[in-house]
Amino acid sequence: MCPGLRWCRRSNRTHGCRGNVTGGVIASRMGLPVKIVCAVNENDIIHRTLSTGDFSKRETVKQTLSPAIDIQNPYNLERIFWLFSNDDCELIGHLFSQLESSGAVNIPEDLLQRSSKVVSSFGCDDAAVKATMQRCWKENKYLLCPHTAVGVACYYQKLTKMEGGNVTRRRDVGASPPMLYLGRDYLHRRRRRWHCMGVICGTGLCL
Repeated sequence: MCPGLRWCRRSNRTHGCRGNVTGGVIASRMGLPVKIVCAVNENDIIHRTLSTGDFSKRETVKQTLSPAIDIQNPYNLERIFWLFSNDDCELIGHLFSQLESSGAVNIPEDLLQRSSKVVSSFGCDDAAVKATMQRCWKENKYLLCPHTAVGVACYYQKLTKMEGGNVTRRRDVGASPPMLYLGRDYLHRRRRRWHCMGVICGTGLCL
C-alpha cells in the first residue's frame, strides 16, 4: 500500500491533540508503511517531547497566527506512547501520573527510539508561517490558512534538503472548519494587494 507515501502532519483545533497521529500509528502497527511528522508552532510541547523526551508544560501559551495549535495538553500522546510501549499499561500509567502531578516527565530513551521510527516532529514560528503562505501563493496562486502553512513549512524544509531531485510524496492531514479561516483573513487584510482565486485550508480548496 503506497510504499512511497509519507505524511506531513499538520495540527488544528479539531485534531490539535494528535488524534490523526494516533490513527496513523495504529495503521502503522497494522502494516501501513507510513512516516508521520507532527508539525507545530511555537507552542512546541509535542516537538520537545518527541525530539528530546522533555514532556513538560510551559507556564503560558503563546498566541500565534495558528491558534488552533496553541495547546499545552496533547492528551493523545498517552495513547501514542502506549502503542509504542508494547501495551505496557504500568509504564505509561506511571509516566502520565507523574506528568499530572508535577507538570513534567522525561520519556525513557528506548520508548523515544521506538516512536521515532514512525513519528517525528517539526516546529516553526510565525515568520516561517507567513513566508510559507507567501511562497505557496507565489508558486501556486493558493493562499494557505496559517494552520495548513505550519505543515507545508515542514514540507518546504524537507524539499530544500533533498538532493538529486528525489522528491518523496507527502500528505498534509488536517481539517477545515470555518473558524480556521480567521487567521488567513487577518493576514489577507494586512496584505491589501493579495487577490486570490482559491484558498487551501486543511484538506480542501475553498473558492
